[in-house]
Amino acid sequence: MRSDPAAANMYLHNGADYAARASTLIDQLINDHDPKYGVGSLTCSVYDTAWVAMVIKNVDEQRRWLFPSSFEYLLNHQQHDGGWQTSSSDADGILNTLAALLAFCRHIGYPLQLRPPEDLRHRMDRAVYFLETKFAKCDVESTITATLQPFFTRLLQLLEQEGITFSFPGKEVLVHERGRKTANHSLAALYSATRTSAAHNLESRFGEVDFNRVEQHKICGSMMASPAATAAYLMGRTCWDDEAEAYLHHIIFVGDGKSVGGVPSKFPTTVFEVTRVISTLLENGFTPQDLGARELDNACGFLYDCLQLESGVTGFAPYVESDADNTAQAISALCLLGRTVSPEGLMNRYETRESFKTYSEDRNPSFRTNCHVLQALLDLLPGNNQQMTQIEKCVKFICSSWWTTNGQVEDQLVSGKAWGDSE
Repeated sequence: MRSDPAAANMYLHNGADYAARASTLIDQLINDHDPKYGVGSLTCSVYDTAWVAMVIKNVDEQRRWLFPSSFEYLLNHQQHDGGWQTSSSDADGILNTLAALLAFCRHIGYPLQLRPPEDLRHRMDRAVYFLETKFAKCDVESTITATLQPFFTRLLQLLEQEGITFSFPGKEVLVHERGRKTANHSLAALYSATRTSAAHNLESRFGEVDFNRVEQHKICGSMMASPAATAAYLMGRTCWDDEAEAYLHHIIFVGDGKSVGGVPSKFPTTVFEVTRVISTLLENGFTPQDLGARELDNACGFLYDCLQLESGVTGFAPYVESDADNTAQAISALCLLGRTVSPEGLMNRYETRESFKTYSEDRNPSFRTNCHVLQALLDLLPGNNQQMTQIEKCVKFICSSWWTTNGQVEDQLVSGKAWGDSE
């Protein structure tokens, strides 16, 4: 439920000049927007940083680690228990630690221009112990969801190539399931010019895909705005890509890590950032006058152009694969800014017989997505009342999901490396 703007306004303006701070936030969001790369402020991801730390480049006929600061980031953020757990999720700790351990293996095998710390092998042993403890305590099959299985099993396979093998109940089932799915999954989408979310997850197919044939999926140097996928793309190509290298340098420089080597799980996230910030502020007592008319007008024009660019839909940034969540929230933000847009693109792309799906190729509906779509359709009322059937559809799905799970709804993870993201 959205809060009462009047009540929120009384609280927000009691004492502190929140309006000035909110206006500064909007101004920073708009002014930080890079004409080429966009904007993003997600926190650093150990998983993605580990992939970036493994990129090697030939410089003056010598192989060199391209991003030594990312390797330093991993060293500085290893925890006392040997892992890199950045949330309460076991999946987060497992995937982060697998990726960081692989980076350590690569660096100890090929020091190149760097001098690895003397305790690097001890650090690796601690990481192995962390993972063995996790595997012994948790149900791996249920912890590593279907969405995360490709990343998990590929990291296990790459570590086995480095001589590190893990055993746990259900491992054979997970590996077999991955082999079955990848064997049946056509590479045609990756090798075609059609935009696909598979490019965002490219590192999960490292060593299995001809990375010389996926360049067409680049967006301003990135593989669908994924640092990990972009790093894997550089590692797997036979000819260098300067634009991809420049993208990784940029996100290290401007990201949450501020040049300390860390990178986020996605960059840019311009649509995501603009819609969430504007909607949160306007729904909680701030007025357009508080936030700055010029900045909001720029944001409004940006969101409108993003929707027009993709025939009424958008993703978390321009040109990445569109989804119902970001489309719905862009529509809601525009409504709050007094700009009404048609929801036809949203319905044409994502509506199914009984609900709305998140991505075009999804088979299972998402509780979260249907909440976002419902909110967007309600925001369009009363001026646009042609979607009562779709509103009823969302309400039925949400209520059914709530009652059949006794309020314990477990939503699917829908966007690749989403275990550390929150929408």
